[in-house]
Amino acid sequence: MNNRTFATSWILVSGLVLIVIAAHAQQPQQPCDREMTDEGQIARQGQRINTLWTKLYSSYQTGDKKEEEELTKQLVGFASHGEPMFSDDEKNKMEEMAQRPEVKALIDANYAETRAEDTNQAHRYNLSACFFYPNPMLQDYVNKLGQSLVPANSSEFYTFRIVNDPRLGAWTLSTGSVYITTGVVASLDNEAQLAYVLAHEIGHVELHHAFLKSRGEILENLLEAEKIRSARKKGAILGAAAGAIGGAFGGGKSAAVGALGGAALGYGVADLIMRTRVAKLTDFSSTQETAADEFAMHAVLEHNFDVREAPKIFVALQNTVQRDNRVGMGFAYGQVNSLIDRRQHVQTLLTGAMKADLETRSKAGLQTTSPNFALLMSEVKRDNGALALDYDLFDEARQNLEDAVALRSTDPTVHYYLGQVYKLTARTPVDAQKAMDHYMQSIRLDTTRNAYYNPHLERALALLNQNDPTVFGEVQKEIKTYIELYKVNHGGAVPRNMYILYDYLSLAGEDSWSNRPVTNVAQTQPAGASPNVETGKAEVKKTAEAKKTK
Repeated sequence: MNNRTFATSWILVSGLVLIVIAAHAQQPQQPCDREMTDEGQIARQGQRINTLWTKLYSSYQTGDKKEEEELTKQLVGFASHGEPMFSDDEKNKMEEMAQRPEVKALIDANYAETRAEDTNQAHRYNLSACFFYPNPMLQDYVNKLGQSLVPANSSEFYTFRIVNDPRLGAWTLSTGSVYITTGVVASLDNEAQLAYVLAHEIGHVELHHAFLKSRGEILENLLEAEKIRSARKKGAILGAAAGAIGGAFGGGKSAAVGALGGAALGYGVADLIMRTRVAKLTDFSSTQETAADEFAMHAVLEHNFDVREAPKIFVALQNTVQRDNRVGMGFAYGQVNSLIDRRQHVQTLLTGAMKADLETRSKAGLQTTSPNFALLMSEVKRDNGALALDYDLFDEARQNLEDAVALRSTDPTVHYYLGQVYKLTARTPVDAQKAMDHYMQSIRLDTTRNAYYNPHLERALALLNQNDPTVFGEVQKEIKTYIELYKVNHGGAVPRNMYILYDYLSLAGEDSWSNRPVTNVAQTQPAGASPNVETGKAEVKKTAEAKKTK
């Protein structure tokens, strides 16, 4: 996480990824802003770590033990994602500095700029073509559930959105915008668990964690600056800070940092200030996470959700990360210790401080899920499974897609993607047959809509590989159907690899058939009618003929 976002909550943020809309992966993909992707944040993370390693190596060579100790602490911080350790004297010193008017003003300026940056971040998210999960019904459902959990006396405005990313992530901007990945939603079993995740994010805002983080950064920077200053120059830092306050208000944090750095301090102060400005993929405070967990536990119980579902979330996430730690990359690159600690903490709350209230509310009945949850989950599990496939996260893809089939077996899309998973990972004839069975099921379920062309090609290839002339007629039919459906779904364009498809047809004994693209496709299908491939082909043909007569 970075200074523009805070406390990536219970699972953590894996930076956010802009990826293709997987629910309809057959359609043309939209370009994404790669600067907003997880890849971009990981690259910046790697650059920062490389810089630290270079400096650490230099300190070894020069024998600078103090520098070596400081750099080692920073690198350990990147790995553990814990809180910095301070002595009681250091804590007292920071609290004393926090009472100084010039420091208070700098903290307020820093936080004001944080909220301004978060506003800009929300704007970037909202303008991205493929950042959010393209399912309006599920988006509305999650937002409505989240809004119901906001405290009645809250002065903040919230919104809750699902992000297109198969990895585990949930985070909140200081302005009340809450984001949760499809990977998280797909990993949950019921509405009570989803309520807990959203309430946890609300907790970060209601407990003012963004402000506390901003405050802590300023105080830690000032403390470090004072540590490396001589006693003779000890008071200069506050003078420089005071001079920077006007810049902070007038030109933002960058101006404040520039003023500090340009105040002829010469003791690494600018570097100390800038150090916390670098994006950190999983920068979270264990104290803040614990506080947000406790807030969430009480919030979901007050709204009559079964809070006993909370520990199960951490178990599910732990199991997911242990099967493939790439799914939890944002969570300390797959470390599970924090998940275990937090599960134990919420379990202690259930058997301790919350026990009496839980028993009382349980007698009246607690809600676990809602009637619409299963249907909605079948969609998000399907779509997240397809997203996971794009990342070669095959275990997550298979788990999600199998769950989606169990919830709704009549969905042709989920069968197509399950076929893909089994085909790409097949080691035995049994797995290869599973792939073909799902492709065939997708074709059977799509006979009316005729929206999915890829399963037809997959079946044609499987038949062609049998080297059996008796099935060549079926091979030809499937390839031609694939091409016609592709054209209907792509405005009359033929597949880019037509010359290869012609090769397949020739192998199946068809050397004369050809198909050409059209530049226009008339959309005359009556609203509400069931489209089919023949209608689509007829409209393509009519449009082509009309152009010839002009």
